[in-house]
Amino acid sequence: MIDMYRWLLIDTFIMLVYGLQHSLLTTKTAVAAFEKVLPLQLWNICYSLMSIILLVVAFSFWQSSGVVIYRLEGMSYYAAIGGMGAALFGFFYCFKYTTSFAQWIGVAQVKSMLTKSKPAEYYRVRKNGPKKYVRFPHHTCLALIFWSQPVMTLDTLWLAIFATLYTYLGTVHQDSRGRRILGDEWINYSKTTNLMFPNPIRILRDIFNGSFGKEMTSS
Repeated sequence: MIDMYRWLLIDTFIMLVYGLQHSLLTTKTAVAAFEKVLPLQLWNICYSLMSIILLVVAFSFWQSSGVVIYRLEGMSYYAAIGGMGAALFGFFYCFKYTTSFAQWIGVAQVKSMLTKSKPAEYYRVRKNGPKKYVRFPHHTCLALIFWSQPVMTLDTLWLAIFATLYTYLGTVHQDSRGRRILGDEWINYSKTTNLMFPNPIRILRDIFNGSFGKEMTSS
């Protein structure tokens, strides 16, 4: 019985460890401890490198369930590949409306440290593009990547469920941080947008009235 679910135990352990390190290393305590050793501007890039290393290790030990739930073929296969590519492109593109990918991984902070310039604010309200509908559009695209698989096995389904749940919880945490940092400006912005997944009726309405993606004029 244990051998039958060995993949589930190992893969669950891997995901829990990755989630735990992500949660612990982003706490104020961890950041403060890091600042005592190295400049704070190096925090994001050091964390990004650590995350990449852990991802490589995680996928090295990942176990396949051997159970295929579905395998798309023909046009549906290419549609799924296209959807995955679009979600991946959207993930990077949406940083244009939040901060920047360079700032997210920490490169911008290192550059500002070396040039002694001030980096852009990490939290700021943007009301155009995808940010008109959701507050964290790159998280939306990240979740969609996991569900655009042309071949879904039992272990990749478990990964998709776990990753989506963890992404959602992380988004809630970042949303609360936005309220704490920006106060009423973020709270008012939250009243007109969704957290991760947009309202399709609102999008269709904006498409038909010609205001799709255009900046909101009122909070």
